[in-house]
Amino acid sequence: MVSIRCIIPLVILSSCQAPADYRYDGAESETSKEMVETYKPAGGYVRTPEMAAKIAEIYGVEYYGQQTIDEQKPLLVSKAGTIWIVKGSFPDDPNLKGGVFEIRISAANGEVLGMIHGR
Repeated sequence: MVSIRCIIPLVILSSCQAPADYRYDGAESETSKEMVETYKPAGGYVRTPEMAAKIAEIYGVEYYGQQTIDEQKPLLVSKAGTIWIVKGSFPDDPNLKGGVFEIRISAANGEVLGMIHGR
């Protein structure tokens, strides 16, 4: 008979693993058909400040870490022509020193045009 002491840790461990939202399918793959652009939304693929902020957050977390990006919220989003500019912000505290991250994203296709972090 299996002891309850053995089962509980097993249940806890198995419940800690969430199913993946994606699966990496290899470093390189061949496409069977050439990509044909059939849909191009008016105003580009990144149409809203919310979309720009989500893209910026993905890259910001990847390169600077979740804590750094969380500390720089709310993100400030502006648009210059066809380029979204997303910056981190700091609370209004004159004792804080340092910079924030900034990323520029093409509204047309979502390409990251540049990313920096001030000191």
